Amino acid sequence: MPAPAKTPQDSRIARRFPSWKRGGAEVLLAKEDTTTTNEVRMARVCQVTGKAVQSGNNVSHANNRTRRRWLPNLHERRFWVASENRWVKLRVSSHALRTIDKNGIDAVLAELRARGEKV
Repeated sequence: MPAPAKTPQDSRIARRFPSWKRGGAEVLLAKEDTTTTNEVRMARVCQVTGKAVQSGNNVSHANNRTRRRWLPNLHERRFWVASENRWVKLRVSSHALRTIDKNGIDAVLAELRARGEKV
């Protein structure tokens, strides 16, 4: 049976996942097909500071390098905004929590709205 024709998306997957070349493609495609329409994948990004995932290498004593990621210290927090008489839910890093303590939630929300972020 001939192999199916490769699409541009297939080559992107092959570059990202070397197991594609060793016959592991069926598993990867099966995982991609299982996402439902109402499932939302949230980015690991702080809404206040913009801190996001960083990537780099683990370096062993023998100088072997393996890829790794550093995740920001994110927390979903509710803040009471007295001027609007309501709670505001934000996904913030611990650095952003200190920024909110220092500047106040009203100033931080004004900055977010000036950037065009919906709060």
